[in-house]
Amino acid sequence: MYYILKDKEPIPCENILELAEWYKSPNRFLKKDKAADYTISTIFLGIDLNHRDKGDPILFETLVTTDDLENKVEIDRYYTWEEAMNGHERLLNKYTDLPNSAN
Repeated sequence: MYYILKDKEPIPCENILELAEWYKSPNRFLKKDKAADYTISTIFLGIDLNHRDKGDPILFETLVTTDDLENKVEIDRYYTWEEAMNGHERLLNKYTDLPNSAN
């Protein structure tokens, strides 16, 4: 199933074309920060990554990369906007406390 984000809430889409149109907007990029040699970015995926037959859709992701984007350091995924924002802050704090050693 596909989703768009409206007022911090995932809304089911009619089809992938609706999702593709929504993807053109900057609304799927929720937050981006730098910490030491790392970039922490949180996005709305629009596609459910919960591949089990039960449970809520996993629709948000925080990705930590090195500045050169060559290395994915850590990925966390979430069910809700609130969880995604809390996870982003947790990872930002984690990588802010590290020395500049990603290179």
